[in-house]
Amino acid sequence: MKNKKIIIGLIVIALIIVIIALVIIFRKNNNKEDINISTRDFEIIFNEKKDAGIKHIKSKVYTYNGDVIIKTEKAEYSLKDALSNGIITEDKIIEKTKEICENSFGWDDGGSMQYNCDSFIVIKYNTVSNNEDIYIGNIELNYSTGEK
Repeated sequence: MKNKKIIIGLIVIALIIVIIALVIIFRKNNNKEDINISTRDFEIIFNEKKDAGIKHIKSKVYTYNGDVIIKTEKAEYSLKDALSNGIITEDKIIEKTKEICENSFGWDDGGSMQYNCDSFIVIKYNTVSNNEDIYIGNIELNYSTGEK
């Protein structure tokens, strides 16, 4: 009889632990943004920081003289966090840039493009020397900034 009560107690404790674990997992997944976020579901905000220079963010993404915030319906993220956590991708940055920047032009270097937005510039390199970097910067950003 005593052993039966101990076994029932252990089963109840195990069930409580499983329920708590499921609640934690559900909340964690529920708070995460959809990785397949559409370009209409986020905003690029550039905060200029004069003379900040070039800052490596992640992989082939850099900022110039400022910081970038990615704003979604749920939250705001630094560009680094948004890329690292799969909130957006490099391709989504370029897609969004094409949507919001009215003035763009390219170079005869393999296909690099510059997008002039209202308060910032995005340069997507695509050179024959295999430079595929993305620079997001203030209006002082120019092609030679990211040349390698």
